[in-house]
Amino acid sequence: MKKIIFCALLLFAAFLCGTQPVSALSWVYDYDSALSTALATGKPVMIDFYTDWCGWCKKLDLETYQDSKVQALSSNFICLKIDGDKHGDLAKKYGVRGYPNIIFLSSKGNVIERVNGFAEAEVFRGFMERAIAKNDASLNGADNIKDKIISIFAPKKKLETVENKQKPAVKNPVQENSKFKLTEIIFDPKNPKAVINNAEVKPGESIDGAQVSQITQNTVILLYQGESVILVISK
Repeated sequence: MKKIIFCALLLFAAFLCGTQPVSALSWVYDYDSALSTALATGKPVMIDFYTDWCGWCKKLDLETYQDSKVQALSSNFICLKIDGDKHGDLAKKYGVRGYPNIIFLSSKGNVIERVNGFAEAEVFRGFMERAIAKNDASLNGADNIKDKIISIFAPKKKLETVENKQKPAVKNPVQENSKFKLTEIIFDPKNPKAVINNAEVKPGESIDGAQVSQITQNTVILLYQGESVILVISK
C-alpha cells in the first residue's frame, strides 16, 4: 500500500514539474515554424506564454483549454506554446510581464488580441472569436485597423445604472446619415452588449451585413465589407 501511495506522489510531482503542461489543444513549440505555417495557411496564431512554476498556467490548461467550445475554436488557429523562462527574447518582444499571457497574431504576424492572465472559458472564447474576425479582416486587406477606420462620433455619453446588474449603460445616438446607429452600450467584461440599428448584439454576432468584432466601454468595432467600422463614443 505504501508503495502505491509513493508511486502516486511521484506521478503527481512529475506533473507539477513537467516541462510541457497537459492540455487538450494541439500545440506546436517552434516559433518560426508556427509563423511560417500561419502565413501559408492564412490562420492566426495563438501564443500561450507559460512557465513551469506558474500555477495559473496549469489552471488554464486544466480548465479553460478543456472546454469543448474552446477546443473547437482552436482548430482555427496555429496554437503555439512558449516557455517564457527559456525564451526570454520572445517574452520581451511581446511585452510579457506575467504568466500566463496569451498573444493572438494575425497570419501575417501582427498582434491583434491579448489575454493578460488566466481567463475562464466563456471569456477566453470571446478573445478567440475576436481574433478570428480581425484576422479575416486582415486577409481582406485591413492589415492595420488604423488604415481603414470609418469613425462615427456621437454626442457625449450619459451613464446610467442597468437594473439588477449595477453596470454602466451608455446611450448615444449616432449621426442620422450613418448606416449603423449605435444607441446603447451595456458593458460587462464577460458579456458585453450593444444596441445597433435597434437590435441588441454581442461580439461575434451579425447586424445588417456587418459582424460585431469587439465591444468596449466606449467603442464598438464592426467588420463590414472587408473594412473595420468603429462606432466611437466621444468623451
